[in-house]
Amino acid sequence: KKDIEQFLESKRSKLQRPNKLQLPIVEEDTVTELSRTRKLIAEKLTQASQWIPHVTSFVEVDVQQVMNWKKEQQEKFVELHNTKLSLTHCMMYAVIQSLKAFPQLNSWLNGTEWILKQAINLGFAVAINDEQLLVPNIKQAQNYSFSEFVQQMNEAIQKAKTKQLTPDQLQHATFTVSNTGIYGSVMGTPIITAPQVAILAFGAIQRKPVIQIENEIEQLTISSVMNCSLSYDHRVIDGKLASEFLSHVKQNIEAFSI
Repeated sequence: KKDIEQFLESKRSKLQRPNKLQLPIVEEDTVTELSRTRKLIAEKLTQASQWIPHVTSFVEVDVQQVMNWKKEQQEKFVELHNTKLSLTHCMMYAVIQSLKAFPQLNSWLNGTEWILKQAINLGFAVAINDEQLLVPNIKQAQNYSFSEFVQQMNEAIQKAKTKQLTPDQLQHATFTVSNTGIYGSVMGTPIITAPQVAILAFGAIQRKPVIQIENEIEQLTISSVMNCSLSYDHRVIDGKLASEFLSHVKQNIEAFSI
C-alpha cells in the first residue's frame, strides 16, 4: 500500500510541479513561492487546459438599451429592494434565460457521461485580491425572480469579500460567467472549470459607431457595445450550438426588460 501511495504521489507531483528551468536569476530579482491558493488554482487550470478541448466563439452585443433601462430603474429598485442594481445583474439574468432555452450548456461531462442538469447553479468570478479569485454560485438560479436573483448575487459577493462563503456556495456550479470587462479587458477566453462544459465572458463596454435599421432605413449612430465570448468543450458542444446560444444571449441582453 505504501509503495502504491508513493507512486501515485510521484505522478501527481509531476503534474503539479513541473521541473524548474535553469534561469539567470540575479540578486536584485524578487523570488517568492506561490501561495497555497495559487498552487491549487494552477493545478486545476493546468488539468482543465490539458484535458478539455477548448473552442471559443464571440459575439458583439449592443448594451445601450439595457444600460438605459438600468439607469431608469436604479433609484426605484434600491427603494423597493434595499439593494444595489448593476448592469452585470441584468446580463447574468439574461444568461439564465438562455440556459433555460439551451440546457445542453448547463451540464457536466463526467468521463463518457454527459449529464444535463435541471438546476442552473450559476457561478461567477469574484476577485478578492491579486492572490485570490473565488467563484461562488447561485443554486437553483432559474427559480428566482429578477429582484431575488440580484439580492442572492449581492449577498454572495459580500460573503466572498468577507470570507464567509460556505463550501456549498463554492461547489457544484453548472455554468460560469466571468466579467473581465470591469477591469478593462476588451474580451477574454477563460478556461472551463471541469466538469462544466462552457464558460461565458463579458468584455469591456466601449462607445462605437453602429448601424441601426429602422423602417428598413439604415442609420449610423454611436452606441455602447460589448464583446461576449463563450469557451466550450468541443467533445460535447459544437460550433452551431455554441453560436445559437451566444446569439440567444445577445438577443436577451439587447432586449432586456423586467
